[in-house]
Amino acid sequence: MIFHNTIGESGRELNEAIKHNNTQNSKILAFFKANQNVSYTRCEALKQLIETGILSEKVQNSSISRAFNTLEKANLLHRTGEKRKGDLGRIQDIWTLNK
Repeated sequence: MIFHNTIGESGRELNEAIKHNNTQNSKILAFFKANQNVSYTRCEALKQLIETGILSEKVQNSSISRAFNTLEKANLLHRTGEKRKGDLGRIQDIWTLNK
């Protein structure tokens, strides 16, 4: 998976950040594979991932957005082209596993 070192980490810190990033991406991808016939907004997926204990409540929304975009660039997830209201009434893209 792709990792963007946006804060200039190096050495051990960089290796840990890459490891964490790849683990988070893998967990999100596994969640979508386990729910192949379901589509989610990012917020809906995050809520399910936290409720099932797959991800920590401490995970940042920007981190989830980055993971979805990374998985989309890797052609593993895709936006359906549909949208629905998510948190705070904001319209969000709907995502599904790329089959």
